[in-house]
Amino acid sequence: MSKRHAKHTFYPKTHSAKPESHSPETLLARGSDALNHGYYADAINFFERAFKQQPAVGSALAEAYFRHAVAPKTPSAQQLKDLQRATELQPNDPLYYYHLGLAHHRCGELDAALLAYEIAAGLNHPPRGLPLSHGLAKIQADPHADLHTVAGLTEPERQILDTLAMLLRGDTSFLQHAADTGSWFKSLLSKISGSHPTFALWRGLGYLLAGDDDAAQKALDAANQLAPHAQALRHYYRGVIAAKQGDPSAARIDWEQARARGLDTPWLRANLAAVPLPSAHAALRAGNWNAAAEQARAALRADPANPAAAQIAAAALDRLAHAAAQAGNWKQAAAQWSEADQFYAHVAKSDATRRRILQNLAIAAERAELWEQAADAWRELLRTKPRGKKVHDVFSAAQWTWLRRRATQDLQKAGRLGDAITLMKQKIKQTPNDIGARLELVEALLANQQEVAAGNELGRILELEPTHTEARLKLAEWHARRGEWYGAESQVQKILEYDPANETAHRQRARLMQQRARSLHESGRVDAARAVIEEALQFAPNDAELYIDLGRAHLDLKQRAAAEADFEQAYRFGAKQISVHEQIARCWALERNLAQVKNAVTRAEQQVKLPPLFFVHLGLECQRNSAPRSPFFAPPPQPADLEWTAYGKALIEQGVALNPNDLELLRHVVMDCIESHTPIGMPYAERLTQLAPADPMSWITFAVMQNIAGDVAAAKKNLKAAARVARRIGNRELEQTANQLLHDLDNPLFSLMSGLGTEFGGLLDDFAEDEFEDEEFEDEDLFWAPPPPPSRKRRR
Repeated sequence: MSKRHAKHTFYPKTHSAKPESHSPETLLARGSDALNHGYYADAINFFERAFKQQPAVGSALAEAYFRHAVAPKTPSAQQLKDLQRATELQPNDPLYYYHLGLAHHRCGELDAALLAYEIAAGLNHPPRGLPLSHGLAKIQADPHADLHTVAGLTEPERQILDTLAMLLRGDTSFLQHAADTGSWFKSLLSKISGSHPTFALWRGLGYLLAGDDDAAQKALDAANQLAPHAQALRHYYRGVIAAKQGDPSAARIDWEQARARGLDTPWLRANLAAVPLPSAHAALRAGNWNAAAEQARAALRADPANPAAAQIAAAALDRLAHAAAQAGNWKQAAAQWSEADQFYAHVAKSDATRRRILQNLAIAAERAELWEQAADAWRELLRTKPRGKKVHDVFSAAQWTWLRRRATQDLQKAGRLGDAITLMKQKIKQTPNDIGARLELVEALLANQQEVAAGNELGRILELEPTHTEARLKLAEWHARRGEWYGAESQVQKILEYDPANETAHRQRARLMQQRARSLHESGRVDAARAVIEEALQFAPNDAELYIDLGRAHLDLKQRAAAEADFEQAYRFGAKQISVHEQIARCWALERNLAQVKNAVTRAEQQVKLPPLFFVHLGLECQRNSAPRSPFFAPPPQPADLEWTAYGKALIEQGVALNPNDLELLRHVVMDCIESHTPIGMPYAERLTQLAPADPMSWITFAVMQNIAGDVAAAKKNLKAAARVARRIGNRELEQTANQLLHDLDNPLFSLMSGLGTEFGGLLDDFAEDEFEDEEFEDEDLFWAPPPPPSRKRRR
């Protein structure tokens, strides 16, 4: 079988996780077969297993490692490992040590290469190429080395090495003995003869050294069919000749060919970068910043560590970024300063120019609201701070503190609270008595949901300064969030002990007691809640919310007259607060006293300008006081329920009429009516489709309400419209939702569940109900109301 055929013959490989158990003879046979077919990794596997049982297999195993190492595609790191293993298995084989030395030599590890060469030279029958490689490594390590210690060198080899050593030392005295430089090199080249392409390559290099570029060009052109590395050298020196002849384009082509064939040396990278650099310099001098940046980028692609190209690129990009900033294009300015810094970092890590670029980058990123990029720029600027105390620094301690604060703020805005906390802790480590920095850390820890760590930090602040009021108030809030009312109130009490007139502490004490009272009310301990509220009023006698909570407690205790008096006090102190009117009206709605609800609304209209949401929220609360419209199990509605329904509907209409084209207001109403009050919400859902025909969710919501009302045909029609709109705007998810609902409408079980009042809120989460905001009146301002006692269950 020919070698070519053997190379392409399939050899089955073992893929089982656990190797099969075989005798050493079988493993040796299979390893030999794999070795002969060029499957060196498999051969190593079989021989290693046999070697454990039969050490005599060591020579075959070493040979397998050697062949794997010298295979063309084996990486250099793996070559070293394989050859090291081969020398361990066969320490008396000079060939293995010779190739180990070559591998180290190619990696630039001259000490290791010399050691391997010396071991190989001390063994019997050293390889033929060993003396020249050994001598070359010696003069590379030391151009003054004595080559007489290298055994086996021929006279031509010694003469070549002596000449190279002189060149490495910069000694040209040997040229005095020749008529001229060219004749001396040519006399040396006459000793290199042969028809092999490698000799043509050597002759070309020799002629180049001799200064005969034409002869060198002819010799290099004739050097065909070389190994890849030799071909790379041929292209490199062809490029050198082209550059000397003033043809940089041809030089660049040859140098790129050299790189493509695996040559990657500092001088090749420098030469490739040198081609566009003159154009970059010229463009920079002419003020053509875009051209200068582009030419410099080309140079840096060839040689990323080229300082001249990095300086040109950074300078041009800095000018472009300034122009973008002046035009208000902060995002582009940030991108250009970021690229400039990447280039400038190669030139200087912490000089004034780079600091300026980083500061500009951070400011531009902040203006573009690129918080993460801004934070990273500030942090990189912080890293330029000199570490030694004796090193002069143009920035003061206050300036470094300011930079750290900006970085921390941007990290928090970017949502990288962990990194912000790390930065804050670094600041505290430098200035442990900085209470302000510790309070910032507390806020970051709380935002990052590190409650325990925040509490511990507050404790450390109070150890440093026991009378720090802000820290004590924060610690009180920390206890309150955990339901630790005694701990919260005791912290406020300590403030009042050393500062009895502190109004903030009085209000906070009342607020904590209010929270404790609400917790008691929720658990059914209404009497205890009332007592706590009455005590809280001693600390905040003008707090309208406390009187509302007290009135709610009196209503649950059947003390209506006391509740009315409490609400009058709330009106007295909060008549101009929309939330006070809202909360009192809802208290009467929970009490199912429609007359008082109407009185509360009338009074609110007389005293303040009410926003649409006031009427919408209260109208929905009235709707909840009526019986749910379930066609299967609910009894017929009572007259009182119809009265609540009618009044609630009127309030909603009154609220919507204040701003009939407000999409978010309409969505707010629709989402609250979709499950239990479909007939009321239906007109608003239809109006949404008219005002926002390009919104698929408007059509889907309208269709769901139509299906609940029993109009399946209309629901299908609107779901098809929703799918078309979603497809038109490219919203694949909503298109799938509409099609799925359209499919489900034919399911009898789906229609049954719809009629039973199944909740659709989860299905319609994308409707973005939470996006509705009103500066004067928000959902967050709504009254807290405890669940009614068991004797007063509301129907839902």
